[in-house]
Amino acid sequence: MDWNKLFNDFADKYYAVPDFTNEEHVYALQNYLIEKDMLTEDVDYAIKTLLGEAPDKPDPKVAKQAKQMGLVFLGFKNWGKKKGGPATHKNVDGKLVSVGDEEPKDDKKKKGDDKEKGGKEKPKDDDRPINLAKGGKVDAQLGGDRDAGAMDMMDKDDVGKVKKDDKPKDKKPKHSLKTDKQRNQKLAEVAELFTKGNTEVKGAGRFQMSQKDVEDYRKWLSLTPEEQKEKINKIKEKQRKKLGGDVTERDVDETLDILKKKLSPKQFQALKASLKKKGDPPPDRTRGDVGNQRLRNLIKFYLETGGVSPITDEVVPFHDSQLDHITSLDNGGKDEPDNWMWLEARINQFKGKLTDTEVEAKLIERGLMTAEELSLETESNEFTNWANEAEVAYWETKFTNQDSAGLTQEKIDNMGEGELKNLVKGFNQSLGKTKAEQETNPNFIIRYGTRKVKIGDSILPVSRNGSVKPDKNNPDTWGVTRNDDGTLSPPKYKNDVDGYAKASSEYDSGRESGGAKRKIDELKAEIKKALAGDDNPLGTPIPDKDDTEKIDEAFEAIQGEKIARQTELKRLKDLREKNPNSSDKAVKNINKQLNDQFKQKLADAKMEFGSKSEEYRKIQAERSDLRLKLWQDWEKTVK
Repeated sequence: MDWNKLFNDFADKYYAVPDFTNEEHVYALQNYLIEKDMLTEDVDYAIKTLLGEAPDKPDPKVAKQAKQMGLVFLGFKNWGKKKGGPATHKNVDGKLVSVGDEEPKDDKKKKGDDKEKGGKEKPKDDDRPINLAKGGKVDAQLGGDRDAGAMDMMDKDDVGKVKKDDKPKDKKPKHSLKTDKQRNQKLAEVAELFTKGNTEVKGAGRFQMSQKDVEDYRKWLSLTPEEQKEKINKIKEKQRKKLGGDVTERDVDETLDILKKKLSPKQFQALKASLKKKGDPPPDRTRGDVGNQRLRNLIKFYLETGGVSPITDEVVPFHDSQLDHITSLDNGGKDEPDNWMWLEARINQFKGKLTDTEVEAKLIERGLMTAEELSLETESNEFTNWANEAEVAYWETKFTNQDSAGLTQEKIDNMGEGELKNLVKGFNQSLGKTKAEQETNPNFIIRYGTRKVKIGDSILPVSRNGSVKPDKNNPDTWGVTRNDDGTLSPPKYKNDVDGYAKASSEYDSGRESGGAKRKIDELKAEIKKALAGDDNPLGTPIPDKDDTEKIDEAFEAIQGEKIARQTELKRLKDLREKNPNSSDKAVKNINKQLNDQFKQKLADAKMEFGSKSEEYRKIQAERSDLRLKLWQDWEKTVK
């Protein structure tokens, strides 16, 4: 095996200058060696050697003697009758000695060593007077301060003077063997929240707010910023008492160590990557030393709060939580612990980018939903999830069995967004049993993507701040910004020697615009192309059109069930319309008033000043204030 070639290839693909004192680099090497089909035991030994965990090898001097005695090597100079059994012999200075017979060098005594000069017996350790003094100081605990630590010292003159009433009232508990065990147990409990499986419901309604959520959130918004901060501090203080002191960098290391032992290398790296991206920060805050420090800060903050949501006062497992910026990044907030709080995903999604005023109005709207409206929402979500799952499963089965089910290019052209989405998802799932198999298949169709623009022959992603990712080989892309109206600015760094670096920095400072649905026409073109070739998963190209009307029983059954469920939804909608106090009626009335007063003003301000201007935001704030007032007035009317 050419190790030089391997390491050069590893450096090209992962790190230009690998540092094998860095565990992240070591585990990356482990994944690389596995990909190169090295034997598992060889990879394991190599990685453990780099981590300083490789077992020691038997001493050749005693190996022959051990073989004659029928002994096997157990590691750490120990030998025994069988692997996993007790050690019966030990290697002492190149010789096998029975366990218990070896004579430690430190214990060898000359005759008479237990006597003092003059023949008197030396006092045993327990009988000797304790020497408290160390450089004019004495042991603080033995000097009378029962609240002192094991290594604390005090002046000789202060011995016996510490009284119970003299102790500081808020002195933090010192760490001892007992408290350290309790502390580590608490750290392990919090670390468990990082690995606990996701319990969030999938599909439509997964972020649905309960009435209790609405009440809890409104109580939170009724607090002043100072009171909100105080509540978070109380959560931290409660957690501090549980841990027996402030969260330290050592605690962060301990938590990372617990997670590393609990998870596989791949899972551990995935968790770290996920943590760095919590709260959707700009890309430059997830990389390098900045990203690593953010990771530590997030773990420390999670330990300090115990994962408790300040809005519901409930513990939220990491995978069910989202990191919220109290003042959103889009509204000028900073990405730092003082502006963080852990929230249930459903609450953070409800909040989105809204200001507190906008959230308050939205909470009133939801809190005033009638029984019919809540039932309609639940039934609608259940129907949407069922219909999507049924159609996806239908197409997955058909494609897996190479059955086109009468699908044609014309039928794909006539599909609505929902039908097309389910067709593409079913097609993708038929490409492999695992997500990895599906996504690496050349026929896989990406349904979501970053917003992109075309400059010359380059298709480039756009960040949320409008910065276009520059193409190193195309100066026409250096410093281009996508404006609110979709137009592109001139490349301001085109003639700058450092133009590419400056443009890259601007792009990295903005958050990616990922997650956007791809245009329906793009999806149609891709699925049609995937099914048009001779080598497509169906085995034969689908026709442009089919003059015969083929009826598939399974598909007809799905459509029949959809009609039946839609009939029930219509009944609930009719009940909602008949209720004069329905939230839906209020929404329509309030939106009409807001549009009459602000629609034209906002359009004019956007045209003249842009949507990010102070003039535009001022009108938006006036609209939000009126919206909240109208909902508050409606709340008084119906209650």
